[in-house]
Amino acid sequence: MIFSAGMSSTSAELSALATTSVVDVVKKERTDGEQVRATKWATVLFGLLALAFAALFSLFENLIQAVNIIGSLFYGSILGVFLVAFFLRRVGGTAVFFAALVTESLTLLHFALDKYDVLATEHGDPLELAFLWYNLLAPAVLVALALAIQAMQRQR
Repeated sequence: MIFSAGMSSTSAELSALATTSVVDVVKKERTDGEQVRATKWATVLFGLLALAFAALFSLFENLIQAVNIIGSLFYGSILGVFLVAFFLRRVGGTAVFFAALVTESLTLLHFALDKYDVLATEHGDPLELAFLWYNLLAPAVLVALALAIQAMQRQR
């Protein structure tokens, strides 16, 4: 019974994701038959995505650590965008967009280099950071970059 309940809730989640994606996100006029086919394909894609995440999470020690690591790689940039939007109204969307791209790239690059000890020397790793620090450093970098990019745009 527990297995059936788990399958039922997973089925409902995949169906809701697929329907929402096809109807609200893609927003394309379709016949009923095309709508059903597109939703079926979206369900398959979301199922494969769920399987990929399940395979990825098995590489970590536990689920809490996996969620914290993957979240920390992206939360900082998202927080930085919100901080600029709420507190720095003079900074435009283009500056924030490019600052977010650079910040996210730097975060992922540092994580990859740190994970594979590329930065390590015989005296240790001078730039070693715990992954939770990305949640604090990335917003600061994004805000500073957005302000700098906006200042350069105004000078032109």
